[in-house]
Amino acid sequence: MGAISSSVDYPAAPWELHGQTHGHLFTVPKALLPETPDGFRPLIIAGRGIVVAGWVDYQAGSVLQYGEVFAAVAGFASHRLTGIVTHMWVDSPPSRAGGRELWGYPKELASFELALHPAGSARAEIDGSDLAHGTFRSWLKLPFRVKLKSGTTQPLNGRLRPVTLTISGIPALGSGSFTPGPASPLAFLASSRRIASFALGDFAATFGKASDNPA
Repeated sequence: MGAISSSVDYPAAPWELHGQTHGHLFTVPKALLPETPDGFRPLIIAGRGIVVAGWVDYQAGSVLQYGEVFAAVAGFASHRLTGIVTHMWVDSPPSRAGGRELWGYPKELASFELALHPAGSARAEIDGSDLAHGTFRSWLKLPFRVKLKSGTTQPLNGRLRPVTLTISGIPALGSGSFTPGPASPLAFLASSRRIASFALGDFAATFGKASDNPA
């Protein structure tokens, strides 16, 4: 992943982030899966891969406040089950710069309309063209917070590197939609099967670690 101008200032790792998120789990025909780098092997079950796509609203208390939409492919790297973000857009140039230079996330810029609580709706556009839009409605919400350790594996400086995430919030299951625009880079999801929708409300996350910062 190539870096963008280092003249764009962004916070040092780790990033402390707070907000709302909802996502959707898809199965995608193997032939339609996004391309992934050498060293990453997509998880294939009965000829279909697994993709998570969703929205994040990073709100007050975060090192940066911005909207985000992403798609990630589940798979294996170094014999470990993980995921790789293949598509990501934000509405913050500092987030774009930091995400690319610190962790290798393929962040691009888009405009957003977000109403996540975390239930609600979301939309992203590029130059007035529909990138994706979606909704989420909660069916079952736990009455307590849960804490998870997660992360992805991303290509940075010619090799795959793990990116760590510790996150806590109030989880919910529900129904919803994630609809890419007809000319969107996410259009491969239009013919895929959505098998679950979920959310994490009022989350608090620590993303990355101090050793991720350039020397």
